[in-house]
Amino acid sequence: LLTLAAISVGLHLYLLPTWWRIPHFPSSRPALAWPPRPVMGLVAIAFSVILAEVVVMDWSANYLENTLFSGPFLKGLGFAGFSLSMALGRFYGDSIVGRFGPQRMVTVGSMLGALGILIAVVIPHPVVAILGFTLSGIGFSVGVPLLFSAAARVPGVATGLAIASVATAGILGAMAGRLLVGYIADNFGLGVGLLFAACLAVTGGVLAWVYRWERPRAIA
Repeated sequence: LLTLAAISVGLHLYLLPTWWRIPHFPSSRPALAWPPRPVMGLVAIAFSVILAEVVVMDWSANYLENTLFSGPFLKGLGFAGFSLSMALGRFYGDSIVGRFGPQRMVTVGSMLGALGILIAVVIPHPVVAILGFTLSGIGFSVGVPLLFSAAARVPGVATGLAIASVATAGILGAMAGRLLVGYIADNFGLGVGLLFAACLAVTGGVLAWVYRWERPRAIA
């Protein structure tokens, strides 16, 4: 990591003269802006869904090792299954979204993600937990791309501002999830922390169901 950091700093210093030669145009917009009201629904969905997604990524191996007492091989399969199903969902999700629409996909996907976490906690067996985390990956796979796509279509809001609002909410959710689940795990057990993430995923699914999604614009 230190080597990569040194390379990154070196590249930044090398490219600094080029950066200063790029013309910068003054902007009348504020440096910081509160998310507009039409985007707040997507902001809340992104915070909830990405929080739950990151919790599975960060805590699945810990749960398998320290709660279910899995060996070195099994403890990594939860994250591997989650990552594999997430990748497959991202690759093949577009064909399904075209049939069912973004609202149903985010709603059902969030519920599937929550169900996978619930299975991993309620049936405390390593193999079942791995399958549960894999199911979560399928559920969460299409959520983030659809949220960014929906942000770009919010009428009356600049595309950059809408996407930045959703992205910032997702980053805050990821950071908050790591801290909150760690705190809950220290005091009540990691299983309870994972159930907290499942509740957030259900919240995101409910919000996605009541949110008014804009239809994609037709391409001329």
